[in-house]
Parts: sequence; structure tokens; C-alpha cells
Amino acid sequence: MQPVVRSTTGGFWTWHPIRRVGFLPPAAQTPAPRIAIKRNILCTLSQSAVTPVLRKRESAGRRRLRLAVIPRWAAPPGWTGGYQGGAAFQQPLDQKLFMNKYQVTPLALATLLACAPAAWAQSSVTIYGAVDVAVGKFYLADATQIKEFNTGLQSSSRVNLQDSFVGFRGVEDLGGGLRAGFQLEQKFDASSGANDPQGAFARSSNVWLGGDWGRVTLGRAITPSYNAMASWDLMGMGNNSIAVRTFGAVGTGGQRQSNQISYRTPQMGGFVMEAAYAPKEDDLSKVDLSAIYIAGPLTVGAAYNKFSGLDANFALGAKYGYQNLEFAGAYYHSRNGRHYNPTTLQYVSNSIAGSNGFTLGAKATWNQFSAGIDIARETKSEYTIGNSQFDAKKYTNVLLNGTYALSKRTKTYINYMRAGGFNNYGIGLNHNF
Repeated sequence: MQPVVRSTTGGFWTWHPIRRVGFLPPAAQTPAPRIAIKRNILCTLSQSAVTPVLRKRESAGRRRLRLAVIPRWAAPPGWTGGYQGGAAFQQPLDQKLFMNKYQVTPLALATLLACAPAAWAQSSVTIYGAVDVAVGKFYLADATQIKEFNTGLQSSSRVNLQDSFVGFRGVEDLGGGLRAGFQLEQKFDASSGANDPQGAFARSSNVWLGGDWGRVTLGRAITPSYNAMASWDLMGMGNNSIAVRTFGAVGTGGQRQSNQISYRTPQMGGFVMEAAYAPKEDDLSKVDLSAIYIAGPLTVGAAYNKFSGLDANFALGAKYGYQNLEFAGAYYHSRNGRHYNPTTLQYVSNSIAGSNGFTLGAKATWNQFSAGIDIARETKSEYTIGNSQFDAKKYTNVLLNGTYALSKRTKTYINYMRAGGFNNYGIGLNHNF
């Protein structure tokens, strides 16, 4: 059973087994109709030509190609498209009402074959996302202070597995191995329904062009540094990642970057590189680089980024899987952060913080259940104000995580995070669609 597609002239193009070839000459006053196969417009025939549509019939072990068109008036009342034989099409077409019977002419076949190459272009749009809500408590640093959020429903927070969001992703096959696409993602608070205060589609808003040579992406997108960290992070750089809470991604560049132009190479023997550049915004431009190598159970990655006029950030990490176990470790050099007074929890004006350190972790999976521990230790912590430099307290931050998969798309979880001297926890439910 094949799909039926509405034509531009009020007819319906379809596949239907018939004994002979039928043609319907277009009306003199209407534009020339188009041949359509699986919703792909191929070409437009001349006004004087008949209007063929490909049909297939198998008989006596042979395949025959047939041509015909079904106009709007030949369909049952109220029918606006669908599948022949389906609920939207309960009665057979009256072929005698409209079909004159002819043989296939060489002209009709030549026209169809000439148009056929364009049929391979395909496009699709996918709606996807996640809803993640937990009961818990957490602390969050903003531009002025470290705030405590009381125990309650939490969404898109550090005690959730991930943001709640809805996304739209489109891909079009342009032929010859060339593809184009776009991505739009909108974060929201699932506990209240409130939109992302950063703006619509602040998670992602980009368009891309790719092929066997790699992919070029334009717009707001995930940074190469974040992609590299996600390759070795035991939590996949989710909201509960202890590395992000301690060292950023990497530094204060953020997990996503606006006005970004990026290029990602194709996979070459397990090796992938990505480079991005963001033109000046607020007088700062940015370079962001990553390299990832995957060989069986081993993953190794490197991340680097730098804003113009500021210190560089970098990280090196690796992950190894053995049976149902995963082990990961990384080193971080993070700069350009904010320093908060540990007593008042207020941001120290004009301060720029930096830290060095490492993460070590392990994760085990048994059927639907998984449990993991990830530790981040600062080996150096400092901040500067003007030309003066000061030592800051070094923290050891810890994440404990347990997850139980109810299905491929739904899971329950528990997170406990000790970060910056504060206890954060959440028990939640996550569903992906």
C-alpha cells in the first residue's frame, strides 16, 4: 500500500494496479500538472502532453509499469488524501468514469525517465525532546551570589539528569552525498511550564550542510569543547556532571555558543576533529577546538577554547569500558570564572577565578540498573583582582548517581552531589521522546 499525494492541480497521484495505461489530458485553462512519486516533485509536463503517473502491477511473474492520474472529482466525498484502502478511502475508484485507455507512448516514457533522477531527494523533520522533573534541593551561582533553592520540584537544574526541552530537527538529502539540515531546541521548566529566560531556542538554533567531507554548522550550537568532554564524561555531560560543576565546559565558555561557525571532520579510523570560531560579540571573539579518538572500549579526547584577550582553557580525558564497567579520568585547566566569598556567598567584584584539577570515576550497569561515582578534585584554585592574585579554597566535589530504566525512553534516578561545600540532591523521573 503506497501513499497518495495531492497534486497542484486538484488531482491525486497514487499507485494503483490497473490493466492498461490511462491518461487524463490537463484542462486547457489550468497549469501543467507535475509528476510526483513518494511526495517528491519531479518535473512539469507541457500543456499539450498527457499527465502520466507511474503505477506498478505484478502479473504472471512479470512487472509492468503503468501510467495514470486520478483527479480530485474521482475520489469519494470528503476525501482529502491518505492511503488507498485505508480508513480515509473506503470505496474503490470508478475508473470507467474518467479513464481513457491508451498504450504507453515512447514520449511519455522518455519524459518520465528524464525526470526520474530528481526523485532521490528526501527530506524529514523530527520532533524530539525530554521532560525531566525531580524532587530535591540545590544551590546555584548567578551573576551576584550563590543561591539556595528550597526542597521542591526541580526541572532543568543540576540535580536533574538533563534539561526539559522540545526540539525540531530537519534533514534533507540533496543528492550526490550532500545533505542539509537544521536544529531548534527550546528549554523549559517542566515543574511550572515557564519558558527559558535566555530566550526561545537558546539551547540550539542552527543550520548545517554536510557530506562525506564533514559538516559545517552555522548558528547557536554545542561547542567542540563540550562534545569532547561528553565523550569521556561518565554522565555524558548531563546536568549532574560533576566536571561541569567544578571546571565548566571547559572554563566559562559555556556548553553552547551563539554566532558560532564550526566544522567537524568525518570519522577517520575512529578519529574526529572539530573546530569553531565565534566572531566578536561584546568585543570578544572565541576559538574552540576538540579531538576525539575511539577504538573499541577506549575513548580519548582533548578540548581547547580561548576568548580573545583572556587566558586559554583546556582539558584531556579518557574512558574505558570493560564488560559492565566503565572507568574515566580527566585533567582540567580552567580559567576566567567568577569568585564568590565562601562566607557571604556574594560575588567578589572584578574577580576572575581559575582552577586546575582532575576527575576520576567509575560506573557499573546491571540490566536496567546503573550506579556511578564521579570525583572532582581541585589541585589549584586562585582568583585575581586587578594585578593582585589570591589563593582560594580547593574543593573535592563528589557525585553519586543511581538510575533504573523503566523502558528505553523512561527512567527513574537519584542524584547526590557535594559541590563547593553544599549538598544537592534529587529523586526524579525522566522521559525522552
